Amino acid sequence: GVQLQVVHGRAPYVLENLPEPDVVRIGGGGVPVVSACADRRPERIVTHASTRDEAEAIGRALAEGGYAVECALLQSVELDTDAWSERDRSVVFLLSGVQERREASR
Repeated sequence: GVQLQVVHGRAPYVLENLPEPDVVRIGGGGVPVVSACADRRPERIVTHASTRDEAEAIGRALAEGGYAVECALLQSVELDTDAWSERDRSVVFLLSGVQERREASR
């Protein structure tokens, strides 16, 4: 089975009473939160960034923590069907880090 635990609070303090997680999904907070979570050594960390600079900084933090990093750029475009023209485009970078030593053993 899968055990899911959702927590809210400031990292690293919110992590102190949690068991060692296998996967952590970070909803925000940038590099400080990613680094605090990486210190707990989960197998995988998944997060997002709204700018390329933020994605690069988070990617570096994951790599420095011993994670192999993948990043995907997702774009959302609203299509105005009356005029068939694009409106409001949003961009998000989706990052996934996998512990390199676990990745190598697979």
